[in-house]
Amino acid sequence: MDSFELRVFISYSHIDEQKCLEIAQLLKGFDVWFDTKSLYGGDVWWQTITERIIEWSDVFLYLISPASVISKHCVREYEIADGLEIPKSILPVYLEPPKSINLPPRIKQIESLQWVDYTDSNDFRIRDLLISLFNIERKISKSRTPIESLDKSKLLPPDELDSLELDDDNDTPYNFVMRFERQYDNPHTRRASYRWIDKYLVDMGGLEPIYESNRDLYEARRKRLKAIPLNTAKKCLAASQLLGWFGLLDTEEIENFVTPRRAILSFAEMLCSYKIIDKRTLEDLKAVATPKPLKTNFKPKHEITFEMLLNLILASKKVAPTRIAGLRNYLAVTMLCSMGFRRGELADLRWHSVDLRKKKLEIERSENIVSIPIPNVVEDALTKWAYYLDPMGESPDPQSHLLRRVFKGGALGGGISADGIALIVRDAAKKAKLKQITAESLRNDKIANIHAGLNWPYYDEI
Repeated sequence: MDSFELRVFISYSHIDEQKCLEIAQLLKGFDVWFDTKSLYGGDVWWQTITERIIEWSDVFLYLISPASVISKHCVREYEIADGLEIPKSILPVYLEPPKSINLPPRIKQIESLQWVDYTDSNDFRIRDLLISLFNIERKISKSRTPIESLDKSKLLPPDELDSLELDDDNDTPYNFVMRFERQYDNPHTRRASYRWIDKYLVDMGGLEPIYESNRDLYEARRKRLKAIPLNTAKKCLAASQLLGWFGLLDTEEIENFVTPRRAILSFAEMLCSYKIIDKRTLEDLKAVATPKPLKTNFKPKHEITFEMLLNLILASKKVAPTRIAGLRNYLAVTMLCSMGFRRGELADLRWHSVDLRKKKLEIERSENIVSIPIPNVVEDALTKWAYYLDPMGESPDPQSHLLRRVFKGGALGGGISADGIALIVRDAAKKAKLKQITAESLRNDKIANIHAGLNWPYYDEI
């Protein structure tokens, strides 16, 4: 079964035909129908209209204007949608200011519905319209049959896609990872791209989300991206969908929209190279800029101070279920707070990068090896963690991850994921009652100033 696609019926007056065509173009990521033959009239025409409203549509989109509220056809279409035994989702879209439109008694109750202002077609209005429809789509899709699991035997490698013909019934899985990892060597670029592409396909393509209970979200996302349904990806790659997705993202959780936008465009360019989407669609996607309200620099609700970071580090121990997990949490959060690491970088670190004798740590950034001094507070945490890993005093395996999963009995697992580190920060921030701190917020400019301006090695409070 294909992923759920919202079916939108547009009711409008033919005086507003140009506006209707404009809106229909914006909604091409949905399945849209509107009447183009009403001038002909007749019983067959009206039967088609009623069937579309009653049996076919999920949403009744009523374009409200002085002409449409007195149109007997528009009013009757609204009454049909509103009078069904199983209520239809009705979304009024005002083409002119609501105060300038006098609603007749037969449709007066529209005033009580949630409506969208489309008095002009700027980015704000378009985003509001798309978000309203996406929210309806999410609500309705929960009651639909979930997507069937993919038949992995039909999986095609990228090199075989050149001759692939797509039609509505062909949802052949595409191994995006194989091609992507040929082009991008940087593990942090891969991790971030997989995160945002997967989220986009969940939000806009109807794929099932991968929940936080999964211990390695990175590998789970990577596995799914090895089998992306092509038609599902194709249908959600539209400029209107991308613009609406920006509006759905939680601005409290991310610093900016550069990385999500870059990830989706990389994905689109790859599909365009195999003619899954056309060049015009790709150019339309590239033309979508980050909405103006979301371009502002990320600012925590309250300034993050050194004392807050100190409390976060102390809380990281308290949220751990065991002493050993507490040592691991303490090391992870201390390194984030005092050395300015990205959580993806921290998750990828291995012991061969650490030289405790010289008090330095080497990491690859932008294809260069960067040497970072280790503060005393981190040296202390590393020494205690290393002793637990090997009580005999031997150095840990150089190829093993610096930070590892800890099971309830104290046994160690593989490396902890970047998302696992984010959860440690989240739980510690909650314990310390520091709602403004997330793993992402530890990378903003104010925190960088704390890293540079404070002499961490001499803070004994920790």
